[in-house]
Amino acid sequence: MICKNCGKRIGDTDKYCPECGTAQYGKRESNIPQKSEDKLPERFREVVKTILTASIIMLIFGIIIRQPRIMVIAAISSLITFFLIRINKR
Repeated sequence: MICKNCGKRIGDTDKYCPECGTAQYGKRESNIPQKSEDKLPERFREVVKTILTASIIMLIFGIIIRQPRIMVIAAISSLITFFLIRINKR
């Protein structure tokens, strides 16, 4: 539930807001729409898992055989993956 005075989140059974002390009476509905957390589509999640797994394997392999090119490719693919996740969450 949301406080009708200050807009802070409060418990559903609270009679007073713990932040501002305003009495909460009337309908127990939140006036502010709750932000729904969109989950990433299942297909996108699988692609992300695959890319991250490949990046980690490439990074470890690059460290073992001391190939900087492989490590750079792994780092770039990881950055691209995180960038895609960030864009998709918007």
